[in-house]
Amino acid sequence: MWNDIIILEKIARFAPYAFIIVGFIVAFSGQFFGSAINSRIKTIIAQTEHEFKRTSPHMNVLLGKSSSTGDLIIAMDAINLVPFKARWVIVTKKNIVVTGIMLEDHEIRPTNERRRFTVKENINAEQVVDEFIELRFKYESVYFAEVGNQESLRGKITKQYRLREGEVYDW
Repeated sequence: MWNDIIILEKIARFAPYAFIIVGFIVAFSGQFFGSAINSRIKTIIAQTEHEFKRTSPHMNVLLGKSSSTGDLIIAMDAINLVPFKARWVIVTKKNIVVTGIMLEDHEIRPTNERRRFTVKENINAEQVVDEFIELRFKYESVYFAEVGNQESLRGKITKQYRLREGEVYDW
């Protein structure tokens, strides 16, 4: 019986130290695995950002009339969320410009909540020849210069319309 008590006393003296050592091992393992997971998450985020910046903006662009104001507008519908800079001009036959000339690009930053952007446009209807107008829309990703001027990050959209009595129709 005394032997059992002596053994229990030795275990009782050793047990707190064993639990402290096990606790340190568990804490160290948690720190190690947490650090490894955080490192991997940062790597995945960096790769995703890198790929996103090399993605070309995709959009639909159209010229039409606002249903609420009746104003002539250019509507840009972003298909993906890549931010872009855009400029446009509207011409008629013989490349006669019938709108103002833009001095700087419009920067568009689509979000999940907002993908449609509209801009009011004024056309000098007196200059329009044979009711023909053409929207010439140029765009490039805002990351164009940052990723080394990849031509795949810019594009042009050209659409032809008929302007008759203030209304816009597809050509």
